[in-house]
Order: sequence, then C-alpha cells, then structure tokens
Amino acid sequence: MAAAGPLAPTSPQPPDFPTGNASRKRWPEPQPELRWNKQATVEVAASSVCSVSPLPPLIDMNTFRYMNDPPQAKREALNQRLRKAGDALRSQWSLGEFARLSDISQEERNYLAVVRSCSLVGGVVQCVVDGPWAKGNPHGARLSLQLDTIPSLTLYPGKIIAFRGKNLGMELASPDADGKGILLVSQLFELPALPTSCSLPRIPSSGEAMEEDTGGSAVRAVLCCGPYAANQMLTIRSLEELLWFGFAKRHASVMVFCGPFLPEPSRDEPVSSSMMYDDMFDAITEQLTSAVKKLVGLKVVLVPSLQDVAAAEYVFPQPPFDVVFESEDVIGVGNPSVIRLVPPGCTLGLCTTDILHHLSRAAVELNPEVSQARIPRLAAQVVRSRSFYPLVPAAPEAQLDFSHQRFLEFPGEQSPDVLVLPSVLSPFAQKIDGALVVNPGLVHKRSFAELTVAPPAGPTDTSCVADRCVVEFFRVP
Repeated sequence: MAAAGPLAPTSPQPPDFPTGNASRKRWPEPQPELRWNKQATVEVAASSVCSVSPLPPLIDMNTFRYMNDPPQAKREALNQRLRKAGDALRSQWSLGEFARLSDISQEERNYLAVVRSCSLVGGVVQCVVDGPWAKGNPHGARLSLQLDTIPSLTLYPGKIIAFRGKNLGMELASPDADGKGILLVSQLFELPALPTSCSLPRIPSSGEAMEEDTGGSAVRAVLCCGPYAANQMLTIRSLEELLWFGFAKRHASVMVFCGPFLPEPSRDEPVSSSMMYDDMFDAITEQLTSAVKKLVGLKVVLVPSLQDVAAAEYVFPQPPFDVVFESEDVIGVGNPSVIRLVPPGCTLGLCTTDILHHLSRAAVELNPEVSQARIPRLAAQVVRSRSFYPLVPAAPEAQLDFSHQRFLEFPGEQSPDVLVLPSVLSPFAQKIDGALVVNPGLVHKRSFAELTVAPPAGPTDTSCVADRCVVEFFRVP
C-alpha cells in the first residue's frame, strides 16, 4: 500500500465543461463512518490511465425469448446448476455419490437438493427441497427437511445444498412436501466460494504485461447508481456534475454509471409528451459522450437496469444498451457483467438487479453470526452461490430468462475481485470470502462510492484486492 501523500496537481480545467460548476458551492462530502480499509492510504495521480475490457461471455440480445420460458427449459437450467454445484460440493466435502431423495432408508446417506421454499415459524425452520430431475423421475422429489440438529443456517429459494440424513418415508410427510416424505438432517454442507481472480496466478497478455510488470500506479473508479434525477434535464446535469467531481476533484480513471437513467415515472408524475423516451435517452448519452470527449483518459462504463424505460431490453440477464456511442471511452456492458481494469489487473462484477433486496425478503436465518450485519450476510450468500442472481423463483420484477442462466454465473470459475451490487438497502463495503462486496447506494438517495485500488507488487503478486484498496462513500448535497 502506498504511503500517504499529497495528491498530484489537478488536471487543467476544460474550458466549457460542465456548465455552471465553477460557481457550485457544495460538493459531495465523504462519509468516513462507511469507509472501507480506514487505516490504508493510497496515493492517486491525476494522470493515471486505465484500460477497461468486458470479460466473456457477452450477452447476445438476439437470443432472448421474452415471456416464453417453457417449464422444460426451467427444469433443464436448474438441473445444470444442480449438477455443477453437486460436483463442487462432492469435491469440497469428499461426499461421494448422492442418493436419490425419494429412496427411503434408515441409514444416513448424502443428498443433493435445491431449496424450493422455506420459512421460520416459532423459531423452527420449515424447508421443502427438490432433487434433480431425471428421465424416470421428471418432477424430482419434493420432501420436507427436519433441521433441529443444525445450530445455524441461512436458506432461500434456489439455494443448492448437500446434506447427510435419513429419509423416514411417507408416514411423517409434510403437506407442503406433497406427501413424499421427510428427511432428518444431521449435517449440512454449503457450496464454497470461488477464488478471486487476483488470488490465482495469471499470465498477462502482451498488451498488459508491461503495465503490470512495472507495478503502475493506483487506479480510482467512481461507482454511481441511478435514478439520478426526476427528469431528463436534471439527469444530464447530475451526470455532468458527477463526471466533473470524479475526474477533476478525485482524479478518477474510471466512472461506472449504473441504471436506471430514465426510470418509469410514478403515477403522480406527468408523462412528457414533447419527447419519446428513446429520444430522451439519446439526448442523455449525447451530452454524456460530448462531456467525456473533453476529459482525456477517462473511461465511462454504462450498465443498464430493468427499471430503464428506453434503449434497454426488459429481460434479465440484460444485454448492453442498444446504442452506438460516439466515443471509444464510453463502454456499454450488460447486466450483469464483469470488467477488467488494467492496471491494476483486477476484475469488477456489476449487477443492477437488486439481489440483496430480493434476498432480504426471501431468506430465512437461524442463529446467524452476530458479528456480521444482515446485509453483508446476504451478500455472502451471493458470493458463495457463484452467481449474480441465485434466487429461484426470481422476484417478479427480475424478469429472469432461465435459458440464459449461464450469463448469471461468475465467469471463468472465479469470483470477481470487487462485486458491485447497487441496492435500496444501506450502503456498505466488506470483504467476504476474499471478494470485496460494495453497495454504493443510489444517487437519488444521495449516496455513491469511490473505489481506489493500489497496484500489485509485481506480476506474480496474488494478494487480495480487498486488502490493497480503499472504498470511500460520498453524500450528495
């Protein structure tokens, strides 16, 4: 970590950008109580340059079905998840082969299942699970779990678990389990988190080798999530002010703007008849691109949201905006997506669908760790699920296309070094299983975040990104 020191001189001010900011009296103020890695200091130079590249797989907007998700496709997608997770659980915990859920046995066996429903009634967890679908058993086998011997657990619909127990048969069946039986669980096994990309040895490409070998300098990225303002003109002004603040005041090399940029108006708001929503979004992107052209070296990443009413597909996972930007420094990515920053050679996972809020409504916790707040505990479930959106069935507003489940998985069998999960819940940053999870908050709730990553010591440095970065939160006046 670089020693504390004065920031490099501010870049020369562009002559006509942004309008009106010269007379601005109040800038966003830091919130030190939310800062991550408070003891660390990282020096950032105004001349730092960073390249941004989206990682595959890239979402193809021509392959979605839109409201046509056959049950067979859902079952097959979930079966693929079960098989993949089962292999990882078997390897991690040395479990051997899994028994069929429907097989009655008085001896303990190992089982693999996905949680179908769960609830907490009177301090007792009620859980119904389903097993893999097979040719001779096309509907799986739904059973209730008796979890009295498990001291602590977190469950949600769609969570894949392995457990050891006995199937006592139909005589103790629960009505919720469709009369198929009940399993006495003696031991529960959870899916381990994937290693982060920086924790694994990596041979950089020829274009990256020189930057990483020399160590480079610290890189700063500003993370913002909409809605940004109540209308188009105020949104443009808000984005320009954030650009100016990030580039000139904070020396950011990358600005990440997550949607929605044009959310659906509420019932009390009048609908504009002078411009169509697509025209409004074009005006926003044109102004944004024009501003970015004046800020040499700055990269801007735009991530769509399911709440956007223009230029974004209403399906999840979501392709990038259907817009051709006039500047190569403005990069459109999908929702979710993973981008790589070089230097410092770390990965950022981005997902604007509010999985933390959706999990908070669906998850059941029994005797959770009191040393960790509820929201970071939910974030830990996302990291360990190896997916940006592990909840099944998805929340109604998620509009999930099951045939594209693979785009929700962390690419390359690696967790992103930094996982950005914007949410209506309280902003936070915390290291979870090696990954740094950040909820920057929402700009219309007067919150955004700033991520500063120190460079690795060398090309073979596999230190955790979370340990060499600082996350600062700001409050918009």
